[in-house]
Amino acid sequence: MFRKTNCKARLSIRAAMLASCAFALTACSSGLDGDGAPVKSPINNVDQPTIRLGASGPIRNVDDLKAVLSGADLGAAVNAMNSSIQLWQEPSAISLMRDIWEDRRESHPSLNWGMLVSSRFRVALAGTLGQIDAHARPDCYEYVLVSVNSTDTRTRADAIRTVGILGSEKDIPALAELSKSEQPIFAMSAIAGLAFIGTPNAIAAIQAVASDSSISAVIRSMAGETLNGLKAN
Repeated sequence: MFRKTNCKARLSIRAAMLASCAFALTACSSGLDGDGAPVKSPINNVDQPTIRLGASGPIRNVDDLKAVLSGADLGAAVNAMNSSIQLWQEPSAISLMRDIWEDRRESHPSLNWGMLVSSRFRVALAGTLGQIDAHARPDCYEYVLVSVNSTDTRTRADAIRTVGILGSEKDIPALAELSKSEQPIFAMSAIAGLAFIGTPNAIAAIQAVASDSSISAVIRSMAGETLNGLKAN
């Protein structure tokens, strides 16, 4: 079960799922504004792999993160924030995330605040900060829930997936319904969200998608690959 895997396994699942989701979302949303894609927080002190995500490159430390957040590439900033979960043991990185969440611009004047207040970036920030800061988690979760209703396709897709990152058993019915969406970008995000919850009921919901012949072959295939990934870990 996903939540019981060790830290390395979680990051491995996460990296693989992010890669597949990024590819799928790009394929599903050509012509849309914005770029990129997200996701479980490590809890054991083990060596952690560097996760490479798109244009942001590897995020090894808080300086790497600041460099991306000072630029003008929203997709790179979203990817960098998603991969910054690996900085969960660095107090300076956590402090930076808290400052951005609280809009403390005076503390970091070099950052591109016009970009950092965008809904899509804040969904990514909520997903990462909510995993590593128990005090911030409730506010992060609420922000993500509201963002599920965003009119921006990419923001909504990211929010749907992030509900699974920060959510629990009670979120399974809504994600299960979205996993059957006729819009692949939302269906695939919901499948990823269910995988992050990882309970028997969540896995059963993914299995239902994989075996439903009324659902498109692309979505059923992703559901099947997700199940295989969970079994492997």
